Amino acid sequence: MPIIKTIMTTTKSSLLALVAFLAAGAGSSAYAAGVANPPACGGTPDAILLTPVSSRVLNIAQPTLACSENGVVLSGTVTKQPTTQRTTGTHLEVVFLDASGAPLLRQTVAYAPRELRPVTRAKVKRTGDYTLTLPELPAGTARIQVEARFGPHA
Repeated sequence: MPIIKTIMTTTKSSLLALVAFLAAGAGSSAYAAGVANPPACGGTPDAILLTPVSSRVLNIAQPTLACSENGVVLSGTVTKQPTTQRTTGTHLEVVFLDASGAPLLRQTVAYAPRELRPVTRAKVKRTGDYTLTLPELPAGTARIQVEARFGPHA
């Protein structure tokens, strides 16, 4: 089993991803957040750094990278920042970067549900989920950055 370096934050989703990774063992195609090396994807660089970039409206938990029969799957969760009342008017942008930091590909990604209400509204889900599936990673990808952005949603 190759050595996997994992950069973790203390978020619930990151801890759950780590537990899933450890439980699955060396043959797994799902990898914990941080640096990933999914072997079943073919042509994937040895180390891909996954970086969340939160905004004043959305907090992005550490994303995960996995392989499926459809290609490479990037997924994760978002939550509303405590000081924000509404999340409408925001979207996520996934940027694939090479080793020098130059962008290779940008994709706008939807998260659902669109509106993450204040904690006082118990019937509304407090986290949003997103998934991006690509047949393969752009050649030369060294880092994948998930950014919270203002503006129209895809």
